[in-house]
Amino acid sequence: MKKINEIIIVEGKTDKQFLETFLDADILTCNGSAIDGFTKEYLIEISKTRGIIILTDPDYPGEKIRKEIASYIPSSKHAFVRKELSIKKHKVGVAESQKEEVLR
Repeated sequence: MKKINEIIIVEGKTDKQFLETFLDADILTCNGSAIDGFTKEYLIEISKTRGIIILTDPDYPGEKIRKEIASYIPSSKHAFVRKELSIKKHKVGVAESQKEEVLR
């Protein structure tokens, strides 16, 4: 398992479950596009002591979430999966990609 010291932010539970199969990291879900005030304040607070990596789906909602989080945590790091390599059963996302794509 690869150890990641930063906190990784993903959209949903399936993304988190997928990453936990090969990453040793603290992974937070923002439950899709529902970033509430508590989550925002919590992220701002933890970003003062830990790095943040945003890993959202390569689609419009994922980009919207990424931009929103980055607007209040400008020091965030950005990780991406390529859309063309992250599609399964007509769904696109982090959970639909491969371990190698995420690690890239």
